[in-house]
Amino acid sequence: MSFHSRGVKLSYKIGARLMEEITHHRPNSGGVSVVIAGSKGSGKTTLLLTLADSITCEDPLTHKTEKETIIWRGRNMDSWNWLPKERICVFIHARDIRSVKFMDDIRRNIPKSELPEVERYTSFNHLLSRLRLGKINVVYEPSTYFISQNIKGRIRERGMVNEDLFKNIDNVSPYILRYF
Repeated sequence: MSFHSRGVKLSYKIGARLMEEITHHRPNSGGVSVVIAGSKGSGKTTLLLTLADSITCEDPLTHKTEKETIIWRGRNMDSWNWLPKERICVFIHARDIRSVKFMDDIRRNIPKSELPEVERYTSFNHLLSRLRLGKINVVYEPSTYFISQNIKGRIRERGMVNEDLFKNIDNVSPYILRYF
């Protein structure tokens, strides 16, 4: 066996071990960090979609393998719709639910029948209580954040901001979600 073929064989062996660590989480194996880098069109998003749909985990109590619960941060232009609709649940903040439109790449409104389950949430704790185990939970952050009077008071006390900032910070703006 040549030096080159041993190197290739070793590379495949290491790659298989790493792929197993990435795609199957075990309770006592620690965390895994992965960087996916590449030029435009090289398949980064496709790899992420494939991973999101195939990652499994071991239940620490029963030791059974099950689908991993994924939290996918939704963006205005997104590609989670390439995954099976039954694997996805979309979460939109309650203040935004009426202003959100789902559109395809040619700006056509997507009928509700073509969308996965869409849920609203009112707070972080409410969202946590509604996440679907074993599914890909696509979470869209609120389009606007409101600062409590208590926090505003603390910012003023420390002289960190002028009052004009508070006038603009509580504006609600609707947004459109496009995916293809």
